[in-house]
Amino acid sequence: MKAMKSGKIIPGGGLDFSDERNADYLLEKLGGKTYLQQNYPAVYQAFINTRKKHNDYWVKNSRQGDGESFGLHSCIGVNVIEVDRNKKSSGSGNDAELVGTSWLDLNRRMAYVNVQGQLINTTKGIILDNYDEDYENLSSYHTNKEVRAEVSDIASYDDQEILTNAEFIGTTYENELVAYDEKIGGYVVEARGYSTVSSITLNDPRSYKDNNPIIVLYDRNPNSGETADYSFSNIKRKSNNNVDTCLPIKGTIIFSQAYKVIGFDIEETKKWDLKTRLIYPGDNGGVCEYNRSYEEIAAFFKVDEENGNVIHFDFDKMWNHELEANKYTTQNQLTVLLNSNFYIKLERVKDKVQKHSPISIRYSLKDKPSSYYYTEGETFVGLPPISIRWGCIAKGSQVELEHNRVKKIEEIELGDVILMQDGTLLPVKDITTGRQQEMVYIETMESGLSLSLTCNHPVMTKDGPVMAGMLKPGDIVQVKDGKEETLKYAYLLDYNDDVYDLYFDGTPRYFSVNGIIVGDLAAQGEIPEEPEKPEEAPELSEETKELIKQLKALSRERAKWYREKYAAL
Repeated sequence: MKAMKSGKIIPGGGLDFSDERNADYLLEKLGGKTYLQQNYPAVYQAFINTRKKHNDYWVKNSRQGDGESFGLHSCIGVNVIEVDRNKKSSGSGNDAELVGTSWLDLNRRMAYVNVQGQLINTTKGIILDNYDEDYENLSSYHTNKEVRAEVSDIASYDDQEILTNAEFIGTTYENELVAYDEKIGGYVVEARGYSTVSSITLNDPRSYKDNNPIIVLYDRNPNSGETADYSFSNIKRKSNNNVDTCLPIKGTIIFSQAYKVIGFDIEETKKWDLKTRLIYPGDNGGVCEYNRSYEEIAAFFKVDEENGNVIHFDFDKMWNHELEANKYTTQNQLTVLLNSNFYIKLERVKDKVQKHSPISIRYSLKDKPSSYYYTEGETFVGLPPISIRWGCIAKGSQVELEHNRVKKIEEIELGDVILMQDGTLLPVKDITTGRQQEMVYIETMESGLSLSLTCNHPVMTKDGPVMAGMLKPGDIVQVKDGKEETLKYAYLLDYNDDVYDLYFDGTPRYFSVNGIIVGDLAAQGEIPEEPEKPEEAPELSEETKELIKQLKALSRERAKWYREKYAAL
């Protein structure tokens, strides 16, 4: 079964069902029109209604190209399969685990979603591992999933192709279907059971200043006291507050001497519809795709002139796609995640047999894992999240320091000790600055405390952190000395001046600015890794209840179909 291809993408949604390819694919995948009408009529009706909604959207909104410029907001992705030799089953020295990794990013309010994934030996037609999970009442969900299989004799997997598959289908509370899937297959081991890859080195993007996350600046250079790994001062913000995405991807792959490299595998990369993406995790997230043709990308790969088993890659740093600053939220304002998958075509030296080897450059949310920037004997290489930095608090704002002192935020220096909301004292480890055209002005009713800050900067309220742009008169915010006050004003104003933010120890911190409690840089960059369930779910209509019931039954049927298709021989 071929992978679902992305045509147009609906903002805030997953696949666009107004595209004939996507609509036909989904119907076929779920059993066909007649089968759905007879067995799952609620699902079929939801599909028809969703298709109409997507068509209506494009009638009211002008298309930009094929819709890709809007971004993919709910998606699932698959990374390549790898060999994990740290997992020994019998200690024979030739044991390992095959591991397939997928990521899921749901950025909509979902009443229900089913997520499935499989690790499949397609040569033998066997499912090695799988998962099948239901979730209800999700505000957003970002996670990595793994499928693993112990292999007692990894050498026997030479010339066997392994597939990782992942998919989801679900519904919003308005009975709009959201669906997507992705898969990758390939050869991951050579004779003697070792990886086809000897090593991968990632030169860009990476931190040259030991930063985690990698720090990228747009439209400015680093100011005094600020660390940055990349600075693109010539990349200017546009009137829509977006910037042209600029980020290099550069490195080297050394394959086993049993192979010589032919080059970038256009056919396999295109077959699986593999992409290079920046992912915005969290609510209202999305995806920024590397908007280059496969033929263009192939030209960025060069086989080493002296070593035929070595290939270098150097992507054009201009992505031909805008980075959407309005996707940033309280949780992910500053952080995006890079994921790049592609195939390299190889020729085995001993018999001239050609193979396709899947390669993955992927983010990791773990703190400085060993796979950052370099791996040996793996088909992937990891990197930390990437921080796109904007300043957030207005010039002249007074920050509360130790010993009841205050200091203007633009005068704060590295090492200054700041009083946190919880009473602890922490030194400033980093300072970010930028420039902002508009700011949110808030003022409290009781004491007249006021502050100007960017729309997406977190302010601590009685119910927890809220983006400044979401505040309104009457909201209750936390102020210094553990008190609370009611907002009298909350509105946008023209600013056009420098803005600032502080960073302490990587843990989200809250401190007093002009007497109002706000978050630091880490509070803006915090990434949720587990499902976030709202305390109060919207009431389900009878129609939605029936749709969820049928989607659950259909999902169980899909899981059974996979088991039967790849039944052990």
